[in-house]
Amino acid sequence: MAFVALLATMPFSYMVTSGEEAIPTILPALSVTAIGYEPGSTNVPENIIDGDLVTRWSNEGKGSWITLNMDSAKMVNYLDIAWFRGDIRKTTFEISVSTDGDNFTPIFYGTTSGGTTNFETADFPDTLARHVKIAVYGNTQNNWSSINEVRVYGMADVAGPLILAPADMTVEANGPMTEVSIGTPTVIDDMDPSPVVTNDAPAAFPMDTTSVIWTATDASGNISTAVQSITVRDTTAPAIIAPPDITIESTGTLTPVALGMATAADLVDPSPVIANDAPIRLPTVTPDETYPVTHMSDTTASFGLSMHSGRQAHVEVVTEPSQLVGKSIDQITLRMKKVGSPIGTAQIGVFNVDLSVHKLFGNLDVSKIAKDYTDYTFALSGDELYRIEVGDKIGIKYSGGSYGNYVAVSVDQDSKDTFDGANAYLQYYTTYWQSFPNYDMYMVLKQTHGYAAESTSAEASPDPVFPVGTTIVTWTVTDASGNTSTASQNVTVIAPAITKDRFGIAMIYKTIPSGREWYSNWDNGKVRTLLSGERDPYNSELVARGDGTVKIDGLGIATMSGNSPRMYVYDVQKSKTWTNTELTFYAKRISETKTLSYQGFVAGSRTNHQDAHIDPCLGAGYYGRMLYDGRINFQKEIVHHGAYSETRPGPDLSTWWSTPDKTLPKNTWVGYKFVLKTVDGGQNVKLELYRDLTDGKDGGDWKKLMEYTDKGGWGQYESGLDVQKTCGIPEDAKVLWSGVSAFIRNDAVSSVQYKMFSIREVA
Repeated sequence: MAFVALLATMPFSYMVTSGEEAIPTILPALSVTAIGYEPGSTNVPENIIDGDLVTRWSNEGKGSWITLNMDSAKMVNYLDIAWFRGDIRKTTFEISVSTDGDNFTPIFYGTTSGGTTNFETADFPDTLARHVKIAVYGNTQNNWSSINEVRVYGMADVAGPLILAPADMTVEANGPMTEVSIGTPTVIDDMDPSPVVTNDAPAAFPMDTTSVIWTATDASGNISTAVQSITVRDTTAPAIIAPPDITIESTGTLTPVALGMATAADLVDPSPVIANDAPIRLPTVTPDETYPVTHMSDTTASFGLSMHSGRQAHVEVVTEPSQLVGKSIDQITLRMKKVGSPIGTAQIGVFNVDLSVHKLFGNLDVSKIAKDYTDYTFALSGDELYRIEVGDKIGIKYSGGSYGNYVAVSVDQDSKDTFDGANAYLQYYTTYWQSFPNYDMYMVLKQTHGYAAESTSAEASPDPVFPVGTTIVTWTVTDASGNTSTASQNVTVIAPAITKDRFGIAMIYKTIPSGREWYSNWDNGKVRTLLSGERDPYNSELVARGDGTVKIDGLGIATMSGNSPRMYVYDVQKSKTWTNTELTFYAKRISETKTLSYQGFVAGSRTNHQDAHIDPCLGAGYYGRMLYDGRINFQKEIVHHGAYSETRPGPDLSTWWSTPDKTLPKNTWVGYKFVLKTVDGGQNVKLELYRDLTDGKDGGDWKKLMEYTDKGGWGQYESGLDVQKTCGIPEDAKVLWSGVSAFIRNDAVSSVQYKMFSIREVA
């Protein structure tokens, strides 16, 4: 490339423009590097950029080089070089450029004019460079390289690249996080053919819309950005598989059926909500009965607590002494407001310990919640009712939002919980429950229809109930985006062939193969009287105990009287045991010597109570109780005369009887069945209590009054005795072991009659 005419000396300047044409300007160098310089001299490399044509850089040897380093890559047009003694000698040199300081490309090779010490121009095609190297290959006098001054001319790059983001995208979610191929932007830069392009896109995208910021940076450090929107939506319904079809024998007009649980899976929502249309129904009642509306509330409100993705649930937990236990409800009212702009769906109902939904009362679009505290009511559909149990967590769950966008739930800090008598408020923090003993939720629970369990002839079932025949249960799963799927389950209830015992009384559960059966033989024509400690001479496993007598008329009736008469069933050697049993008798209340709160038709099983007077720890066992004052319940004896549980499953005061004062009637034969079974793979104990008022006609019309499963936590109602220290078991121990005896007891009676007493081993 030929040299152009010499330019006059110019001061340093910046780019100027004339019209729209850009004029090259001097590009300042930040530093200079060189192969070396003349030893012992002041002819250092930095002299070539000091603006002084007198000073110079000098180094001996062909191939000596010196490099000018700029702050960033620029578009370089040409160099002006003032050569030492340029007026008397010609110098051969090469110019090469680099953007990284390591890899240089030659762009010019030539020889000076030899006629001036002023600047000479080395012109070459415009090129992008940050580092400009001049290599000298000697002159016409010697091999020295000597330069007074160098100026680099070019275009300063002050404009960022033009960047066009890829088109916005809407994609279908394929999991909680979805990988998306977001495309490539279009980038143009006048001076840099390859700007660096980056983006802040995550490896995978969450649901909703994410803004991806694309950034283009040119060689001069100029930056431009563009935004692309990636929307991930979920329109795919979750998959659901209903539990297996069920065929079961009926247990009455309506049969409780444990349906199992449907299984569901969703690509996005790890916990889709599963529900079914099998309602919990209360038994039929006579037309003249009325129902008391259950209206329970704690409506003091002091302030609000937030609920969002880091604090996902607010609930009241139902503890053992709560008046809620056994109540039926169909409405939940909470007081809430929104703060900021939360989005998503809240669930209101009853929750399990793992935060899954136990019973859903309703969903709420949180974006539609008012900004001021407002009451919101959620109700079950149709005539469905929910029966509250110990451990239920009643409240609201919301997993969305943030610290600035959340749902505020109204609470208080009074000293007493209306429901439980003590505060029982919990919050769920991502993975665990946190108790707040000084708080309670604003909550109203109502039963608006149907009959309360305590006003009916039988207790409501916690499981759905079905008539004889086939019923199709529809299971529905709903994910967080509102997509739903359904599956069907057939529940067939068949009328069972009645199996009867030796007295002609219907069995609730059949005797297991080769199972033990014991029957009274009071109808053998032998009149006898048993005092305490005496065995029946005609049935050696029957033993009279306690303070009282048992008179057997030989026609089938045994009459108990005394302060504490008992009838135990156990063999002489105490080698046989009772585990899972169905204990049956008919009893007639006649007269008492005084009134006691615990007297009535009471039986115990799965116990070694016969020796509890020797070792109180042997008294552990379960009671089914129909008390004379009208109450019907279960109780557990933990230590004989030392530790007793509270009654279960519900409130003590009930209206089970049609007598004016609601007490157990006198001079009426009442059929009694107490079933005691180990369930849940040997982990828990289930108690069931049945009643017949037909005196055994056609085997009896047995109605289940109640059931309760001892899952632990059912300890003594008055602490004081250290059960662990006394007997080596926890105070809430489940009686999972077998016992030698079962028994009937009564107290302070002058006459109470029994007949058709039996005990059988059942599954």
